[in-house]
Amino acid sequence: MGTGKSSIGRRLARRLAWRFVDTDNLIEERAGQPIAAIFAEAGEAAFRAIEREVAHDVGSLRRHVVATGGGMVVDPENLELLEQAGLVILLEATVETIWERTRGRKHRPLLNNDDPRGTIERLLAARRAAYERVAHRLATDGRTPDEVVAEILKLYEGAAA
Repeated sequence: MGTGKSSIGRRLARRLAWRFVDTDNLIEERAGQPIAAIFAEAGEAAFRAIEREVAHDVGSLRRHVVATGGGMVVDPENLELLEQAGLVILLEATVETIWERTRGRKHRPLLNNDDPRGTIERLLAARRAAYERVAHRLATDGRTPDEVVAEILKLYEGAAA
């Protein structure tokens, strides 16, 4: 969260003349409620189960830019489905950058606690091994969305060659 997945994904989709889809929106549509409500009423395990279903769905999409939640690639099966569908790029940022970008936003259920910055640190540490399995990772700290999109397009062109 807070790495720019949605804003960069939308810009990238426009540049490629593809469709953009955010898996968080698909999860909310499938559940019929906001992600925060899923977490509050059913818990993270229920959210992750819906997330797995959505990973299967987006794995069959073509000519789409897909932004996933930060936890989706933690599940190796989800990552494999996404990699089979196309180029997977993990957008990264430091704890400080994520904190600055997410501070005060109430729609982040994992950060709705007494120590959101500490939660960011713990999440990144817990997900580090999973994130390292992603072949392409780009830091978004101190970069404009257009700069990140340009780098992604270079990666995409190299992968398509």
